[in-house]
Amino acid sequence: MALKADSICWGLLLCLALPVSAGPLYRWVDENGKVQYSDKPPVQSKSGTATLSKQGTVVKKTEGELTPEQKQQREADTAKAKAEAEAREAARLRDKALLSTFNSVAEIDRKRDRNLQQVQGELTSLKVRFKSTEGRLNAYYTQMAQYEKAKRPVPASLKTDIADTEAELVKIKQQMDEKQKSVEVIRQAAEADKKRYLELKSGAPMAP
Repeated sequence: MALKADSICWGLLLCLALPVSAGPLYRWVDENGKVQYSDKPPVQSKSGTATLSKQGTVVKKTEGELTPEQKQQREADTAKAKAEAEAREAARLRDKALLSTFNSVAEIDRKRDRNLQQVQGELTSLKVRFKSTEGRLNAYYTQMAQYEKAKRPVPASLKTDIADTEAELVKIKQQMDEKQKSVEVIRQAAEADKKRYLELKSGAPMAP
């Protein structure tokens, strides 16, 4: 505290020592850790520079050189602030869309049902494809077993058909799983929309 007080006192004394017509006073810490004052800004200061008024108060500050850790923290803070701003904007647009698109909770339910009907139809088609492809694969397996039973080499074309069909089954199963997840997403989104819609209609403020 004593060092800080001495620094302030020296700054005030230097300010008083300057002519009335003098410009601002600059304060910085040099490479030896000593506080310096001058009516000319330093050529370079890793700790930053403070510009003082004639009364000795700080009117401007310039940042010094940041350490790698400080740079990383600043980048993280900037990214976080950007993400938060984007989230607020998304929430605002969602609130606006809810009020402009729907006139009642029943309309949200009807939209949910339409979306579910479409996805369920796609899921049904995938199940039919899966069953058909599975039957074709079983037929290939039967042929391969016959060759093996007769101790004859399995044709390369049959092996290729089996590999391709197995891969097709895996792909269809993945698509079915994705559609099933879509069903849950649609239902959950509709419930969230209804809850927020009722909040807005009851007087809750829109997202800023």
